[in-house]
Amino acid sequence: GELIFRAGEPSPPGVIYCRFAPRSPEEPARLLAALATEPGVEFAGHFTVMDRDRVRRRRLPPRPGA
Repeated sequence: GELIFRAGEPSPPGVIYCRFAPRSPEEPARLLAALATEPGVEFAGHFTVMDRDRVRRRRLPPRPGA
C-alpha cells in the first residue's frame, strides 16, 4: 500500500492484503472464497485489506495508460 499510495508507484490491477497470521494454510483461502461470493464484491481496481473480522477496501489510483 505504501508503494502505491505514498510513493506513487504504478498500481497493479488489484491488491488483496491479509492482515493476520493464518491459523492454517487453508484459512486465508477460505476467508477469501467467502468474501468473493458476497454480492457486489469486486477486487479489480481496489486495495482490499482482510482481517479475520472485517474487510476494508480502497479504490486504487488509475493505472498509467488506463
